Amino acid sequence: MSEDFPLQLQFKLPNNSIDIPKLAALITERFDSPQIDLDENRILIVRLVSEGDDPSTVALETVDQVLKLLPDGSTVQEVRIGIGAQVATLTRHTEH
Repeated sequence: MSEDFPLQLQFKLPNNSIDIPKLAALITERFDSPQIDLDENRILIVRLVSEGDDPSTVALETVDQVLKLLPDGSTVQEVRIGIGAQVATLTRHTEH
């Protein structure tokens, strides 16, 4: 049975010029009601809910889907999976 898993994904964006509103629109088209923030260190934070059977698989599949929308040179900094009162954190540095 599928469950909803709240995720917080953090990506380091490259230093080149990026159209953040366009990027946010792409993510919003692909995912239902994501919250998107960019901090002063060019870390893109995406909070969303994804559905599936296994939280780790759901998180990694979602990361791959978001990475495909990001500019070349973007890297995964952190993935947080909310599971009830617990939060699991996966850290994987992957360059797109």
